[in-house]
Amino acid sequence: DPASFAPASSALFLTANLRPDGDLKANVNRVGGALLGTNDLQGEINTLIGKARKGSNGIDFKADVEPWLAGRVGVVLTSLSGSAVVDNNLLLIAPSKDDGKAKAAISKEVPAATATYRGVSYRRKPDGSEAAALVDHVVLIGAEPTLKQAIDASKGTSLGETPAYTRAIGKLPADALGTGYLDIHGVLAGLGNAAGQGAASGLFDSILPKNVAGVGLGLYADTDAVRIEVAIPGAAGVTKSVAGGDAAAAVAASPGDAWLALGLGDIGTSLSGVLDAFSTSGGLGGVGVEALLGQAQGSIGLDIRKDLLAWMGSASIFVSGTTKDTIGGALVVHSKNPSASQHAVETLTKTLPRLAGGQSFDKLSISGATGFSIPVTPAIRISMAAQGETFVIAVGDRALKAALTHGGDRLGDRAEFKAIAGKLTGGAKPSFYLDMQQVTSLVRAFAGSGPQATQALDVLRRFTQVAAGGTSQDDVSRTTIVAGVKTQ
Repeated sequence: DPASFAPASSALFLTANLRPDGDLKANVNRVGGALLGTNDLQGEINTLIGKARKGSNGIDFKADVEPWLAGRVGVVLTSLSGSAVVDNNLLLIAPSKDDGKAKAAISKEVPAATATYRGVSYRRKPDGSEAAALVDHVVLIGAEPTLKQAIDASKGTSLGETPAYTRAIGKLPADALGTGYLDIHGVLAGLGNAAGQGAASGLFDSILPKNVAGVGLGLYADTDAVRIEVAIPGAAGVTKSVAGGDAAAAVAASPGDAWLALGLGDIGTSLSGVLDAFSTSGGLGGVGVEALLGQAQGSIGLDIRKDLLAWMGSASIFVSGTTKDTIGGALVVHSKNPSASQHAVETLTKTLPRLAGGQSFDKLSISGATGFSIPVTPAIRISMAAQGETFVIAVGDRALKAALTHGGDRLGDRAEFKAIAGKLTGGAKPSFYLDMQQVTSLVRAFAGSGPQATQALDVLRRFTQVAAGGTSQDDVSRTTIVAGVKTQ
């Protein structure tokens, strides 16, 4: 198991099954071949790897590596700290089924002096930038300090023995083509420190439940789709607040011609939690959150928490239209207090024109709706409206009318939506939807017919729809992402 050679504190760990068999192999050949446009998937992969390795110490993947490569290959990023993170902290872990040929490949890869560490002989470049060893039928390649960490892990406690890793990976379905593990707190800390924003990691730590340690990811090939499964032990509450509630219902209620739809759970409660977390962590960029909220209230005449977030329930964002004349979209929020949401819109109608410095605001003429619109171009306007239990911010008149029309064609009734929704696992319902066929039409309309546009279209048209949805069970947050593929 490659995880037996990954340091216990590794930030990121990935594996790939290079020898799939049975149904998985058939699915990989079918779907992978369709995506790469070939009937010889393995040959195409070998060619791509060969091109990537061309000129690297004379190594030829097909001749020097493939004959001994076996099982799952692992790649580990031991840390996100320091400069040249990837060069210094990346390690390749490749099990061998022919140690003689593996040693020959190592000699080609690192044709330099040998050294010894904890009884293990390895080859190294004079500056230590690359080293390679064969340990217990496993090839290890990385910078010398990282290689030594792997040797330590193999003789002591490795990532594969840590509870966070075994729990996260153990929650994934079997028969994965590839897996991934993310030490979420370590990654956030590393990214925050690298960006010089140490407080950022503290903010995310305050939002995430304390018992969330790791994230497990799995890549799967179905008969006509690619699927990603994400398991986060200890994060069930996060899923319920972000993707729970009526998020899936909000997506299904989007206009029938929407090609993008994203649903959110109780958005008011979620945003209030984020504001509280910012306040607790000391604000953003040294500026106190409460001071900013006070300034906002003085400017717009509304208390952000009490007059806006308090009535916001489930929400959706949709985009529709595939031409320059028809494209538009909207944020649609279910109001838990229609009188409060209407009051908020009425107040903003009075205060925003003053803040906009004379920008013209037009009163809406839609029956039953309160709000205004702002001309952006002769053909496009941004509108804000409240109508009963619906609050809308829309770009384009077409999107505004679609958002306020509750009896028209809905996304959840479309056959394509139902088809991709049926591929989600564990009873999940789509809280995200993307129609790649309409995206292809959009790219064609906006990008023209140049070489880059043609290349992009060639990739996009191989997909059908994409959907994602989450569930929570036994304190584990689970998310499934499915991308349909044209296999015929």
